[in-house]
Amino acid sequence: MGLQNLTGLTDLDLEDNSISDISPLGGLTGLTDIGLRNNSISDISTLFGLPELSWVSLGGTDVSREDLVRLSATGVAVFTGGCGC
Repeated sequence: MGLQNLTGLTDLDLEDNSISDISPLGGLTGLTDIGLRNNSISDISTLFGLPELSWVSLGGTDVSREDLVRLSATGVAVFTGGCGC
């Protein structure tokens, strides 16, 4: 079973990994909270397609300030500090 089949998943912690591509998360439409801190992520376009997303940690990533502001403007709480707890 792949990650894409976990459509009922609401919380996911992927912090402190070597992740650079989060596109496989696109089918996880039930996600509300996701920890992505300390990864090699720069493209967060996938997150804009997650209708239930309300909180994300993105500190220690390569995401542009512009994208962080854009995501925050959708109502998602974007955490960019040290600990995503």
